Amino acid sequence: MTHPDNTRPKLYYMPGTCALAVQIALEWAGEPYDAQQIQRDQLMSPDYLAINPAGVVPTLIVDGEVLTEASAILLALARRFPALGPGAGATEAEFFRFERLIITLGGTLHPYFWPWFVPQRYGAQTPEDGTRVKNAAERLIAAMFERLDADLGDGPYFLGKTPSAADAYLFPMARWGYGLKTPTTAYPNLHGLMHRLVENQGVIAAMTAQGLPPLFGDA
Repeated sequence: MTHPDNTRPKLYYMPGTCALAVQIALEWAGEPYDAQQIQRDQLMSPDYLAINPAGVVPTLIVDGEVLTEASAILLALARRFPALGPGAGATEAEFFRFERLIITLGGTLHPYFWPWFVPQRYGAQTPEDGTRVKNAAERLIAAMFERLDADLGDGPYFLGKTPSAADAYLFPMARWGYGLKTPTTAYPNLHGLMHRLVENQGVIAAMTAQGLPPLFGDA
């Protein structure tokens, strides 16, 4: 594993995880950065733990500082690049809405997916247990998707006419959501947002860099 040289931001990621949100935000920021893919078996390696003791992604190195947790990284990037948030001239209410969205996505929606991805971590020992845990997770995700769909409204983006880090953060989770029994297509505003995002050059660049296939057949 190579280490950052402190000359420009460096992102450590696993494809398709919430690190995708950070990579999209970096693309939108327009500042050169490096990205290094981490394999799952590297997360607990001494080299990676020396950078991120939690053994998770994303990790972003900026000016020699180690930034972890996608929510915190995106908030930090929005401070560094105001266009990723509500903008330099935003009101307190506009900043609050943006920060609330980021924290809701990271602190509420993202944890709801863990029981769906790995039900065994939540006590599921049989296939029947796993089904019950996943069904419970899907109900929680559905309730949050409904709230976000209403929050977005007719958009076109969460903060108005241009995409922000909040849209970038939703992207990987709404992408996972297409695999649910009640998929992202069931939420017309979110599904419309995803169609807009997959046509965005920064999203395309991040998806391509991570080796991810187009989300829609016509994308």
